[in-house]
Amino acid sequence: MAALVAQLRSTWNQLSPSQRVILSAGMALIVIVTVAVAWWSSRTDYAYAFTNLSEESAAQVTAKLRDDKTPYKLADGGRSIMVPATEVYDIRLRLASQNLPQGKGIGFEVFDKMNFSMTDSLQKINYQRALEGELARTISRLQPVSDARVHLALPEKALFTRDQKDVTAAVVLTLKSGQQLDSGQIKAITYLVSSSVEGLKPQNLTIVDTDGRALTSGGNSDRAGDATVSAAARDQQRSYEQAIESNVESMLAKVVGPGKVTAKASAVFNWDRVETQKETYSPKPDQAAVVSSHEILESNGQGGSTPSGVPGLSSNLPTYQQVLTTTNGVYQRQDITKNYELNKSTEHIVTAPGQLKKLSVAVMLSQSSLPAGLDEVRIRELVSAAVGLDSARGDTVTVLSAPFSETQATSGSSPQPTMLEQYDPYLRYLPVAAMILGPVLLLLVLRSVLNRSAKAFPAPVESIMLPAGIHGGQSGLGNLGNLDLGGLDQRALDAHFDGEADLPRLPQGEAMMRHVDNMARNNPAALGRLIKTWLEDDERR
Repeated sequence: MAALVAQLRSTWNQLSPSQRVILSAGMALIVIVTVAVAWWSSRTDYAYAFTNLSEESAAQVTAKLRDDKTPYKLADGGRSIMVPATEVYDIRLRLASQNLPQGKGIGFEVFDKMNFSMTDSLQKINYQRALEGELARTISRLQPVSDARVHLALPEKALFTRDQKDVTAAVVLTLKSGQQLDSGQIKAITYLVSSSVEGLKPQNLTIVDTDGRALTSGGNSDRAGDATVSAAARDQQRSYEQAIESNVESMLAKVVGPGKVTAKASAVFNWDRVETQKETYSPKPDQAAVVSSHEILESNGQGGSTPSGVPGLSSNLPTYQQVLTTTNGVYQRQDITKNYELNKSTEHIVTAPGQLKKLSVAVMLSQSSLPAGLDEVRIRELVSAAVGLDSARGDTVTVLSAPFSETQATSGSSPQPTMLEQYDPYLRYLPVAAMILGPVLLLLVLRSVLNRSAKAFPAPVESIMLPAGIHGGQSGLGNLGNLDLGGLDQRALDAHFDGEADLPRLPQGEAMMRHVDNMARNNPAALGRLIKTWLEDDERR
């Protein structure tokens, strides 16, 4: 162990300052990653046990979890409760056995504890409260509904049927953000409440939302029918707007890319039913424009004498008296009425409800994804043609390009899992991978650093031995540049080397290189003979 420590210390001393910094940073990074992964693997993973709870229900559940010493976290403004992921189903079953969460209001659990001193009037009040609470809980479980309140008016039973008052009810709904009830869901709530309350007729039920809009209207069948038509009209309007939005987004997504465009449409419809009765009269081509004519003709005149008396021969005898004659007047009157039949056309026009009165479309594009050569004006022209813009009707199209936020808003009944929660099953294997790859990475870093240090520090030059008797028998060479080898011949050197005399060591490193360079400049021939002698001596050995 001591030898290993000494070797590591020696290696560390041979490293340059930059290499020491790199090695220290690498080792620190490996330690940090290992600690982080170990912490991540040892932490408790939480999952949603309950979502969209009322304040009363959340308080009941958290109180029970604290009593059981079960860790939990609150999310979504306290409306959602998270518990350890491994205990989600066990906690749900354990709380369900205790009627938790109970929801907002009081249900039939009010009768769990019987009080024999309770009067009939108090029992009726508790029954009404329990029925209202149970209906509210059931309606709140619908997907678009966040909260509900039910109010019942239960009159006392009369002795005579003609004196009996009808049961009425009202439901107030709090819808989730961006959610709407369709006509089918409104009918379902109507039938649910009317079937749960004895004597309640569907037309006596009123449903409104917290925005003050009447989803149904109680009182009579006509008003209830109008409310149903209103709900259907809203569904049709929203379907039309969604179709416009989808068409615009799908068209522009091919140019700017998916997720880089958003469109919103607002349509105004005329839901009035209009009936028109129209009659048109036109004369025949060959007659004047006269409907009726009334003509009166009168005539008056004198006439001649008329014969009178007894006809025959006796009336002509002079002996008899003649009869006087009179003159008759002439009078005529004509009353003429003429009726001229004209061409008559009758039109009965019924305008169906649902006529589009105005359309407004707003389009927002990601500024970074807008292609070159395509500006907001051209996009507006494209969208106007796609939606069928009618300027005379007052339609408008607005296009705006702006930077998009990276944060996407999510909606739904339960919060969306984060990216870490989505990849949580894979992150469980990180500790094993860190234990395997950590030492390997550390060895690779050490090897790389050692290789760099070996290149930075050249291997030491082997000691060069020279005869001791050279240059006056000195024990050391001293300054190799002053060495005079001109008087030495090959035989003298060979004879001396054969004697295996003790040879002094020449200086090493940079000093040795300077001496050799100086000798090569001053006496290259002697240096050549010396190197040749060394080589031949190595061969003999």
